[in-house]
Amino acid sequence: ATDGGGNVWAAIYDSDSCLVRISKSDTTYYTTAETGIAGKSLAEISSIKSLATDSRRRLWVGTVFGIYMFDGQSWKHYDHNNTPLKSDYVLEVCTDHKDRLWCSVPDHGLYMYDGSVWREWNKANSTLATNLIRGLTVDSKNRIWFCCSDDSEYSLIGPESGAGLFCIGDSYFRHWDTKNSPLPSNTILDIAIDGDDRLWLATFGEVGLTSFDGVDDWHIYTTKNSGLAHNDVISLAVDSYRDRLWISQYWSEGLTSARINTRTSGIKAPEDTRQVSDGIFDLQGRRLSGTPGKGLYISGGRKLLRR
Repeated sequence: ATDGGGNVWAAIYDSDSCLVRISKSDTTYYTTAETGIAGKSLAEISSIKSLATDSRRRLWVGTVFGIYMFDGQSWKHYDHNNTPLKSDYVLEVCTDHKDRLWCSVPDHGLYMYDGSVWREWNKANSTLATNLIRGLTVDSKNRIWFCCSDDSEYSLIGPESGAGLFCIGDSYFRHWDTKNSPLPSNTILDIAIDGDDRLWLATFGEVGLTSFDGVDDWHIYTTKNSGLAHNDVISLAVDSYRDRLWISQYWSEGLTSARINTRTSGIKAPEDTRQVSDGIFDLQGRRLSGTPGKGLYISGGRKLLRR
C-alpha cells in the first residue's frame, strides 16, 4: 500500500518482522513485538492478508487476528472483543474518500467502520449472494466495488462458483452477473479501477479480461482479440501515471502490460516492447565486437544461428 507521503508499505515474511515502510530517505522494519500483531511462528507472522492507507496517512492492516491501525505513533487493535466483528479473520481492507474503513470477513460478509459506528452487510440482512467478499475497490464517486465468491475460500472455482459484481454506495446497491449483464463469468478474482472510473475485472474461467464503465459499456478481451497472454486473469493493477494496465495470468503465463485508451475505451493493439538495435548480441544481452563464431545469438530482436 502507498500513503499520501509517498511511502510504500509491504507485508513481509521474516523471523521477527512483519511490515516494512520504504520512504525516499530510509527503510524501516516493524517487528511483531512493536506492532502488537499476534503470533510468533512463521505461519502466524505471514498471516497479514491486506494493507490500506487513508488520507490521514494511517495504515490499516487486515490479519487473521483482526485489524491493526498505525497512526504514525502508536498501534491500535480491533477484533471481536472490542468491535461487532464476528470473526478475527479479516481477508481484505480498503478505505474510501471519507476515511471510512471497509473490510471483508469470510463467512460473515462486509463491514464498514466510520470511526465510531460499525455497519454490517451479509446474506441475512441484505441482498448479498454470499458472505465471502473479494476485490474491495473504491471509485471517484466513493462507491465500493467488490465480488462475492463461493462461501468456501478454498473451494474449487469456476465461472459459476462466484456470484458476480456488486457496488455499494450511499443509498446505492447494484448487482451484475451473467444473467443480467454481458459479464462472462460470475467468478471475479480481482478488480481495478482506472482514472475514468472504468472497472477492469479478472474474470475467471478462461473467459478473458472484462472492462466495464459502471453503467452499460462492456468489453471482453481475450487472446484472440488482444495481446492477452492467457484467458484466465488472476491479478490486476492500474498505473495511472503511465496510463497502463498490468495483468498477471494463470498457469505461469507471466505479466501482460497494456496502454489504456482513455479517449474511447478498452485496450489498444498489443505493443511490442522489445528494443531492436543494430549489432549482434549474446544470449545475456552483451553486444559482440567483430565477427562471432558458431552459435546462437540475437540480432535485430530475433534469434540468429551461426553455423
